[in-house]
Amino acid sequence: MKKFVRFAAGCCMAIFVFLLFTACYFNNTPFFPSTHGFHITQDAPFENGSHPVSGMASNGNILVAVSHDRIIARSEDSGVSWTTVPDENIKDNFSDGIQFNAIAYGNGYFLAGGDEGRAAWSVDGSNWQAGVIGPMSPKNILCVAIGAIGNTTVFAAAGNDGRLAHATDSPLGPWRMADQSPFGTVQDFGDDIHALAWGLIKGNGIFVAAGDNGRIAILKDLTGKWWGARAGTGQTYRALAFGNDRFIAAGDNGLIKYSLDPMDYTWNTVQDEKLGLRSVTGIAFDPVMNNFVLYTSDTVVAFSEFGVSWNPANFQERFLGSAAGQNEIISAIDCTATRIVLGGSLGTLVYSN
Repeated sequence: MKKFVRFAAGCCMAIFVFLLFTACYFNNTPFFPSTHGFHITQDAPFENGSHPVSGMASNGNILVAVSHDRIIARSEDSGVSWTTVPDENIKDNFSDGIQFNAIAYGNGYFLAGGDEGRAAWSVDGSNWQAGVIGPMSPKNILCVAIGAIGNTTVFAAAGNDGRLAHATDSPLGPWRMADQSPFGTVQDFGDDIHALAWGLIKGNGIFVAAGDNGRIAILKDLTGKWWGARAGTGQTYRALAFGNDRFIAAGDNGLIKYSLDPMDYTWNTVQDEKLGLRSVTGIAFDPVMNNFVLYTSDTVVAFSEFGVSWNPANFQERFLGSAAGQNEIISAIDCTATRIVLGGSLGTLVYSN
């Protein structure tokens, strides 16, 4: 009888803890990050110290990470364990590989972009097709995004000198360059574009691009014309994300703005003293927690439901690697169906409970 009573009490306590966790996780209670809930993967494919993680994207089941040193890796358990994609799985790969700068997933495709207009795409994260996005070559692709405008799948790429390109239906192309870029022309050495994101505003799919000198632009139809203006700042934007019916753009020196409708060029400034003047270098939206997650240039990670008030924590203890006297910083993020995964500039991969 005593054993049964202790067992019943234990079950009640477990149910209480579960309900308490569920309430904190799924209602509107502010989420406060804890570094103790994150773990370093033990089989990192990027050989900690030599392969910077430059981007991550997931399709719900498969998480793919790319690096500046040409490596593609995939995980089937949301970042706990990883396998490296062998070169023979990348059709028409370049002899010297691709220095990847970004990756995105959408509408059934992974798309990774890199230096000199080089790119690779895949439907399963295991088998890849490599090629060159003509309008971007020989400039570097710094960001990519996939979404839909109307019923048409659209692939977008952007990078150096204000170059913007898009393709419809397939990443094979043809790719079209914007006739006029709000970031300046190639001849005038336009501003670099560091971030792309896609989202639904009032039921309409639009792409947002952001970069140097406070410039933001949108693609709202299939004409390929990008519309844009400065968003009230001369600072550089480095990160974009869409969620909770809004876009958030962030960048240098504490720059954070949000827009409920980028088509009217209205961006509201966020000033959160907890983040101060930290430079934001990456941001993602976690649909499970219903929170945006950002990271800064000094390994601070912060959470916010609507992007106005942020709850930060310092993740330096999770990124302790060093090479040639350099301290590791967070360089990539993705939110899967079950975890938040962070990648580091020296190859470390960290996943949440």
